[in-house]
Amino acid sequence: MSRPSANGEAVVEVLTTVHRRRWTVVKKLELVQESLRPGMNVSYVARKNGISPSLLLRWRKLMSDGGKVAVQTNDQVVGAGEVRALKKRIRDLERMLGKKTMEVEILQEALEIAREKNCSRALRCPGRTVPDEAYCRGADCLALQAGGAGKRAHTRAPASLLQG
Repeated sequence: MSRPSANGEAVVEVLTTVHRRRWTVVKKLELVQESLRPGMNVSYVARKNGISPSLLLRWRKLMSDGGKVAVQTNDQVVGAGEVRALKKRIRDLERMLGKKTMEVEILQEALEIAREKNCSRALRCPGRTVPDEAYCRGADCLALQAGGAGKRAHTRAPASLLQG
C-alpha cells in the first residue's frame, strides 16, 4: 500500500509477520548457564544467540526464583504443565464423584419408595400380618406406625439375605 509523503514522493509500507520462536527447556538452561559462567555477560550471550537480553534475564530470574522456592520448602520444583495436568485430573475426578453421589441419592430414594410400597402391600394383603422390622426398616413405615412392630410378620427372609 502506498501513500504520498510530505515532499510528494510515494511511501511504501512493508508489512511482514514475525514468527515467535519457541525455545526448549534444555536450550534455555544452556543459555542461562552460559550467561552465569565467569567472564561472560548477559548482553554478549544474548547477542551471540539472537535473543533479547531482557528475555535471558527473565529466564535467569525464573530459574533462580524456582530454585529458591524449592529450597525454602525442601521440595522439588514442578513444571507448570504438570500442575495444569494434575488440576485437570482433579476436576475430572470431582466431576465423577458428583455423578456417583447423585446416583447413590437416586437409588436411596428409589429404595425408600420400594420399601413403602412393600409395607403398604403387606397391610392390604388378606391373611398377612404386619411385617416385622427386619423386613420393613423404614422409620416412617406405615406398618410400624400402626403398632404392628410386635407382631410376627409374614414369612421372614432367609438369614443369609438379612446379613448381606
